[in-house]
Amino acid sequence: MSDKKSSVIINNEVSDPIGNYVIDYLFAQKKETTFHDFKWTLDVTKDSQDFPKIIKDVYAFSNYGGGWLVLGVKENDRSDKDIKGKYVKIGLPEEYNLEDASLQEKINAYLEEPIGIEYVEFTKTIGTENRKFALVYIPPSSKLMTAKEDVKYKVGDKEKTAVIKDTVYTRRGTQSIVASDYEKELIKKRLTKEEYRLSILSGEPEEIHETIYSNLFEVTKLPEKVYLGKAKYKTFQESLEAVKKAHPSDPNFSLKYRTYEDKIITFANLNNLMNFHNDLVYPETIAQESVEEWLEDEDKEKIIIALLNKEVTDKAKRQGMRFDKDSRRLYYPMFPDQKERKEEWPSRYKGVMRKQVAKKKWYDKLKRTVYVHAAIRTGIMRIGTTFYLRLNLTMIVTEDGKTPMSGMKEGAIITGESYRIYNKGQLNLILFWINKLGNGTNVTVIGDFEISNEPVQTSMETGISWDIPTSDFKQIIEEYDAEVEQAKKDEESEADDEDEEEENYDF
Repeated sequence: MSDKKSSVIINNEVSDPIGNYVIDYLFAQKKETTFHDFKWTLDVTKDSQDFPKIIKDVYAFSNYGGGWLVLGVKENDRSDKDIKGKYVKIGLPEEYNLEDASLQEKINAYLEEPIGIEYVEFTKTIGTENRKFALVYIPPSSKLMTAKEDVKYKVGDKEKTAVIKDTVYTRRGTQSIVASDYEKELIKKRLTKEEYRLSILSGEPEEIHETIYSNLFEVTKLPEKVYLGKAKYKTFQESLEAVKKAHPSDPNFSLKYRTYEDKIITFANLNNLMNFHNDLVYPETIAQESVEEWLEDEDKEKIIIALLNKEVTDKAKRQGMRFDKDSRRLYYPMFPDQKERKEEWPSRYKGVMRKQVAKKKWYDKLKRTVYVHAAIRTGIMRIGTTFYLRLNLTMIVTEDGKTPMSGMKEGAIITGESYRIYNKGQLNLILFWINKLGNGTNVTVIGDFEISNEPVQTSMETGISWDIPTSDFKQIIEEYDAEVEQAKKDEESEADDEDEEEENYDF
């Protein structure tokens, strides 16, 4: 066993794997990840049913590239409805005692090549009480680790197998599981790197094929023509008042035009007498021109893009969203008697899901309860000859579920909440918004203006293995041979159920 002190890299900082910085980082996590598990206690006694399963975690973490066990955290049994989240940080029992040397000895007894397990106990304030927790660090292995013997335990009179001899284990999602051939190759590639660090922590890419999704969606169909007419009114406000007066029974109209010289420019058919834009121009001046020709002129192109943006915003408003003109953000409103709002959407992998898009919450910084909403900024942009819809994720804070607030404190809330959304969450949110705009299909903004609901993507030969898409995991699972499949079934019969709760936006 090497005497060299191990380290990890988090946010470009070389850190002690059981130091305060790492402890704070892991303790702040709300759910288990590929690189850490929550446990309440760790029983290393001879007849322990839990310790053999911990040995499987040791093999899996070590092959994967290292990981942690955070002790003192229980799974939420939902007995107290006021306690939210899947896990509850309650602390270790007062009588709990575990010696570092004993843990090291018992774990290494199962391994062909000893590894430097590290253990530390620490205190955190929960409510008004100081409670004890502990952290176990399992470092990356220096070779492909396989179990040297079966590791068994008993449940009543029935004998169970936690680890199978000569089997390679790794981490997949939040599970310690038998490695596929593909994952074995990833482990071997990791072993070739002398200064390996977990890519999910350091940002260092691994030698894997990965698909990168963007927040751009291709415009597949553009309007072919634009309508022009000499404006009757000098300002937008005058036009607005005129339309209100002419259509008093229709308060929900939306003016979608821009001005150019002395003309109104719009995609709306100005020859249609039922279209209220017709009231804004002199009928004898109405004309049509080709959008393609307008795009050849730089100033006219800006007007076309502005009109496209107006149409996207109007489409979102028809889908039940509100638009804040000052911040140019779209969001779902709430009513005063609502504590949260959820919207259904057709998820890429799980069918129809419900996502939390707004929540009522108390903030100490404001000394009051406010509403926090998931929000987006939309924008049409041109790259070369192709147009794209860009979706930028953001948030908005409102006083009453509808009226936006602004200021340094509100901005700090938005910034803080945004930091909680990671890569996978970003993609899910982007897909949520585009599928809400298109009702699960390509977005038909207006009849001749359509946008794909598939994000623009590219492929790379380097990436982060923890971010492999669910579709790729499915292929890996399908390639298992009969022996691995049986081992997986045995493990799944004992494993805790995956968290299948509805997918929420974490505020």
